[in-house]
Amino acid sequence: FALPEQFPFRALILLVAFAVVLGTLVLQGMTLRPLLGLMRFDDGAPVEREFALAREAAYRAARESLDGDASAEAAALRLEYEAAATHAAVPAAESAHAVLRRRAIAAARARVHELWRRGDIGDTALHRIEEEFDWAELSAGAALE
Repeated sequence: FALPEQFPFRALILLVAFAVVLGTLVLQGMTLRPLLGLMRFDDGAPVEREFALAREAAYRAARESLDGDASAEAAALRLEYEAAATHAAVPAAESAHAVLRRRAIAAARARVHELWRRGDIGDTALHRIEEEFDWAELSAGAALE
């Protein structure tokens, strides 16, 4: 559009410029996503590996911080952190531990909803326990469905 009105072949130049922009941006842009899908690039999930490494190290440090404490609470926490460190090396969405945990949480959630439907617990208690279950599901690596 910056060309003067009297420029020779101005309309043709504008048409060609429009066609080039349309072809390069729109048409090729629309084919990029299917093309990348066909190429099936695998980045090896470096963030997942780093996350698993960090989780394992953090849980082991938490467990080691309790060494020397002979209380029953510390023993229970040591077992919990040791189990968490063991399972941290496997991506949560893939581990058998996560699958079992999600199944147990679903059963617990169903039982609480049954108590709520019978009137044994109120809405506030239901919402508080649901929040607890939501956090537990997140920590188990709840799969998106």
